[in-house]
Amino acid sequence: MQYRQDKGQPRSPAVRGGDSKEPQESSEPCTEQGSPPNPVRRAAAPPGRAKAGEAAARVLQGGPRLLSADGAPAGRAAAADRATCKTAGPQTSEPSCGGAALASTTLSDPSSPVALASTTRQAAAKQLADEAASEVAAQRKAEESLAACDQATYESLLGLLEIVRSPGFSEHTGLQPWVGTPEPQLGCTTAGLLFDLSRQQQRLVTPFGALTMSYSLCFPGYLEPSAPPPAQDEHLTPLPGRTLAVRPERTSLFFALCSSGAPHLLALSKQPGPRFAVDSVLGAPLPAGGLRDAPASEHKAMRERWSAVTRASRPNMAARLTASLQTPGTPIINELTGRCDAVRLDLLPRLKQHRAFTCARTKPSEEDLVRAMRAGGNEVEKAARHLRAMRRAEDGLVSQRRGYVTRAQVREVLQTCDYDERVARLLLDSQRQVSRVADDILAQSGLESGIGWPTRPDVEARLAMAGNDEVSVLAALIQENRASVEMMAEIITSDTIDRFLAPERASLYGLSSPPTTEERRRVEALYDEFGRSEENLHHFLFAVGQIVSSLDNLTTPAWRPSRCELEGYVREFGGDLAKAFLRANRCLTDAARKLGSPDRATIARYVRAAECNEQEAHAFALAVWKLVNTKPPKAVKSKTPAPPARGRSKGGNEAKAPVTLAEKCGFPSRAEAEAALLAVKAGKDRLASAVAMLERVDVLHRFISPTFPVLLRADALWAAAEPRQARYLSAKPLSEEERALGEDGPRQLLRRLGKMLQDLDERGRLAPEPKPRAEALLSGAAATAPASVYASATSETRNRGVPREMARQALDDHDFDVDAAKRWLCGVGTVLARKEHFGVDSTEEVEAVFEKTGKDAAAVVSHFETVAEVMDEVGSRLPAVGRSDVVLLMGLDGEGCSSAGLVARVCACLRGLSRIFIDEGTLLSICRAAAPTEDDRRYICECLHRCALSEAGQPVSPEPSELSEDPAEANAERVMAAALAYMRKVSEVQVYLTTFPELDQPSTRAAAAALDTADFDSKAAGRLLRDELRKKRQEAMREAYKRKLEEYKNGTLSVSRVSHDTLPGVPKQAPA
Repeated sequence: MQYRQDKGQPRSPAVRGGDSKEPQESSEPCTEQGSPPNPVRRAAAPPGRAKAGEAAARVLQGGPRLLSADGAPAGRAAAADRATCKTAGPQTSEPSCGGAALASTTLSDPSSPVALASTTRQAAAKQLADEAASEVAAQRKAEESLAACDQATYESLLGLLEIVRSPGFSEHTGLQPWVGTPEPQLGCTTAGLLFDLSRQQQRLVTPFGALTMSYSLCFPGYLEPSAPPPAQDEHLTPLPGRTLAVRPERTSLFFALCSSGAPHLLALSKQPGPRFAVDSVLGAPLPAGGLRDAPASEHKAMRERWSAVTRASRPNMAARLTASLQTPGTPIINELTGRCDAVRLDLLPRLKQHRAFTCARTKPSEEDLVRAMRAGGNEVEKAARHLRAMRRAEDGLVSQRRGYVTRAQVREVLQTCDYDERVARLLLDSQRQVSRVADDILAQSGLESGIGWPTRPDVEARLAMAGNDEVSVLAALIQENRASVEMMAEIITSDTIDRFLAPERASLYGLSSPPTTEERRRVEALYDEFGRSEENLHHFLFAVGQIVSSLDNLTTPAWRPSRCELEGYVREFGGDLAKAFLRANRCLTDAARKLGSPDRATIARYVRAAECNEQEAHAFALAVWKLVNTKPPKAVKSKTPAPPARGRSKGGNEAKAPVTLAEKCGFPSRAEAEAALLAVKAGKDRLASAVAMLERVDVLHRFISPTFPVLLRADALWAAAEPRQARYLSAKPLSEEERALGEDGPRQLLRRLGKMLQDLDERGRLAPEPKPRAEALLSGAAATAPASVYASATSETRNRGVPREMARQALDDHDFDVDAAKRWLCGVGTVLARKEHFGVDSTEEVEAVFEKTGKDAAAVVSHFETVAEVMDEVGSRLPAVGRSDVVLLMGLDGEGCSSAGLVARVCACLRGLSRIFIDEGTLLSICRAAAPTEDDRRYICECLHRCALSEAGQPVSPEPSELSEDPAEANAERVMAAALAYMRKVSEVQVYLTTFPELDQPSTRAAAAALDTADFDSKAAGRLLRDELRKKRQEAMREAYKRKLEEYKNGTLSVSRVSHDTLPGVPKQAPA
């Protein structure tokens, strides 16, 4: 066979590396050299991996993927080998390179090209085979890992089902065992198990699909329960056929398992929203995963995975559950909750055989037996002892209070106090006081206070056990319900956001479905911005959605505002005006070439100046362009021949030299043109009036600027405004001499402004003019000064002085009094120009300090520098305090204090305030409320400042050994200890007065004033305040007595409304 190929003939299969009848050098010689046999060629590829095996076989057979030693394809290497054999081979009658002797000789030489190419092909084939094998192994390992994960998840699902099926679980939680198979269309998890308790459907989500549950997570504010939780054990009487007497849950078991739980049985973790991930079941951990919607293409594969795990051997989860119990025979629900909520009724016969039951004179009821078993933790001996204690407590209280209470009342009080005789006696003795404090606590129920929704019996029992101490009960409720309250608040917020992002509302609000992460974050921020008001948020999002739906008609394709910009327009204008704003923007954008090509910000400013009116905005923009356009219009030829000039011959018509409005007005800038148009009245002659005004401005500036070079054309434009000119002449009328000299209002006003600006510039108080920005100049030069605001400048300009616009506004606000305006600028203006550095929120705050300091500019700047220094030192690092607290403490400080002492004193008060507010127990002992008000915060600041200001007169001072080594911290601890001792004494006075429910309870400041009067003696202060309140009550009763007696004498008091206490002197009639 010839190896040569003729030109023009197609390349042979051997050259392409395919199958051929010619001798193959790619694989056969390797076998002759003793290389290991190819496993791909001797064994078939396993099922599911045929493609990888075929690829490897194709490569080993010399396929097109094989490379030569120099990186060339195998076809080219084979051609080179044949060419070498043809030129260097022996010249015999046999075909060149075709005989076995030649092949053996060529391959025996390692340096021959054929051997090198063969070795290269072998190495490449081995590399590809290894890669294919590693891919197959990785795929097999992933399949095995997925199968093991599915098996573990299935076993955990079975264990969870056994827990739910356990006796008493459904009665306690209301969660019934689920039936059926997981449905992929209801959602799935990426891994593990997840309880989704959302409002739409509450389900258990698995990697194979979701199972619908018969459960309802409900609390006030989220799926409101139809009836309040039971206050008493209303179902203690066992029903026939039941093995347990179970008390229903008052707080969801999901909350309890997230906070503490029983890891050896079931452990949950809170996820965002009303979702709870299953961390472990019967001690076996589960992988964490997220919730996702399974596409329809994956449903079949998920059902096949479920069928595969169910066909496997089913473990005995009931035996595992029994082995996992810490106490054999204990109901599962008791180990999950950590208390005895389920009573074993099978132990009641043994309790009835006990002497505590048989020897009782009055046989206990079934309800008492169940209560005793619950108190004894399902232990017969403990239940018997508790049964005797119940009988003793009941008999003792009835005998002690014979004739005052009935046995039923005693039983009710004992049940409230868990049959604690001492506590029940206190509750009976002070029922009115306890009931009054319980009303105060129950009035604070909710998530904001952090106490949740406790029941009245629970609160009264706690108060009786705590000696009617409201503070300790509030602290205990907050501590116990902290985790559940936080979860409830997060669930309510997340549920509200989910309802706003629901598919049926997404299109209404212009949101995508499903919403993106950025959209959800934006809606959450708006929810907080609108004070968590669903109605306000709905109106706002609806207005934005209406604009989004019609955005194609309101904007151009070149500019589509973002959703954040649209929200800003709706917030600024409202829904309808925002549409008009965008429509006018589009109109001006389309006509931009004829208006001088203004940018987007300029167009928006034109529309705002025209109050979103499309026609007025276009007319305004056109007028501005006419004023600033320096390009002369086309020359117009005269129809009549012009007379020839002297020295010229009669010729054709000559063009008139046009004069532009810009040249006529002194080439004003766009900002000056806008300001001039805003300063004149709107109408047909608006452009002519603006031209006349700009001409006057040009003349005025040329006349005054040599005297005051600091003045600009914008200053002259500000002084030439007719409304301002009229107000100036009304405040500073011109004399006859000034009128005779040709003086007018704008000239004098501009001189006053120039004098003030030159003085500020010489003192370094005037900020240099920033780069020209039309919006800044417009806001400062507008003629409508009363409603104008200070223009913003760059941070560099603010740090170097007051802006020019602020100086003009100050002169205008102070009735053109230069001295008063300069004082205001040196004080308030300096602070406002650096408000980012000082952290100032409003102008009113600075002006209040300015008035308080007697309009002392240096004192104002020093005050805010001290505030900034305190914030830099401690304020920004301390929790629960802010700049408002620093301002409050600075306002409480007296005058004549050194700056160093003031800073140290305020820092000490801030440290103490921070420690008080992060300690809930201390805060409750002071404010006696779960949620302190702003008045409470001010009261605490006043007490801290009082103790920091004066060392004398403090009620208590800590020992030096108890203080910190740091002087600043030691000072703060000393101030805090003295303030806490003082505030606790004030609280003692208030607690003492709660024992007199007939009196009006005093305020905290009244109690503090009484304590000061009594020289820090809380008992004496309480008696003093009690006597004062009694006098006030008697005086009020006396006034009411006189008023009703006068009404009775005048006949204006109806007889039907008269009673023995309203009509004095008339005894109460006995009933017939």
